[in-house]
Amino acid sequence: AKWEGVLNQNYININSIPGATISGIGTLNVSYSFPINTTATNGNLIVTVRAEDDMSRSNELARDLVVDNTPPTGDFNTPANNELYRGKDQWNNPIPLIISGTCADSIPSSGLILQYIKVNFRYQPDSSIVNVIDGSTSGKIALGSIANWSYEWTPANSVKDGLYTAILLVNDRAGNNLASSVERTNIRLARFTPTMSNFRINGVPITPNM
Repeated sequence: AKWEGVLNQNYININSIPGATISGIGTLNVSYSFPINTTATNGNLIVTVRAEDDMSRSNELARDLVVDNTPPTGDFNTPANNELYRGKDQWNNPIPLIISGTCADSIPSSGLILQYIKVNFRYQPDSSIVNVIDGSTSGKIALGSIANWSYEWTPANSVKDGLYTAILLVNDRAGNNLASSVERTNIRLARFTPTMSNFRINGVPITPNM
């Protein structure tokens, strides 16, 4: 095997690569695996494996790879810190909460796909999590692209009103995560009008029209 690009190694016997395994020598089917330490570099890499039989006949197979050890970047555009969401506009029509942001993966890039973008809302009183954008293959990001994504969220009635922290999670195809936490804090859901019942004064029931 050999590799060239951001790392260079001329042909070397797989057996001599630390951590390599090979089986089936002398048979029609040979299996092998070997590691390449790419933790300190980024860029394009071409890995070539050559097989040769006892008649000196050979064949080669090459694969082009992208070495990506750089975390992606991402941020929220909306919501803002301390945002208030009532769930309705001034005419009492239902409106969604717009959740939007940006993501990027520097070149050389293994790539970002929509399924790797997730947004959780953490309920501040008890730290319970609401999965808003879950990264499923069904796709929850309805608008935009990876660079500028957007989602219209209408919280279910089962989602409590109160203060939340929005948390952005992004992975690239190489498995790199955001280098630091990206959050928006003190987002208040205030959709429900409080109700009052069994109101009493000195033990005497009081009706709303009294």
